[in-house]
Amino acid sequence: MPKVVEITDKWPQFERHLEHGITKALRRSAMVGVGAGRATPRRGYHIDAIVGEMHAEPVHHTPRGQEVEIISPDWRTWFFIKGTYANRRGKLTAKHAAKRLPSSAERAGIKPVRFLQDARKAGAAVMLAFLERELWWR
Repeated sequence: MPKVVEITDKWPQFERHLEHGITKALRRSAMVGVGAGRATPRRGYHIDAIVGEMHAEPVHHTPRGQEVEIISPDWRTWFFIKGTYANRRGKLTAKHAAKRLPSSAERAGIKPVRFLQDARKAGAAVMLAFLERELWWR
């Protein structure tokens, strides 16, 4: 009696499972990231309108794989991510420091709040935990 060897190719099934899991992980991490960004302490600034506009874009394919973006479309976001004045300029020479008004030394501008960075960190942690827990091939 001849022996029969059956060869099956499970790679397409594995690939679909992996892609679906990564998409699900990206969506979940984006939702958690947006929540973490909105919960970032605001250092006394009244920026609820700016932070409230923060949202996650849909997952999309790129040449390097899949990605999701958490964005805040308000133009003032940049100032609260990087900060202004004292945080963004070099030291003054003695000649220029003498010309500075006394009141300008007290102003420090906008301190960075970094709510988008907090969103990215929280989202990355959730995504890695989800992938580790859910995507092992069964």
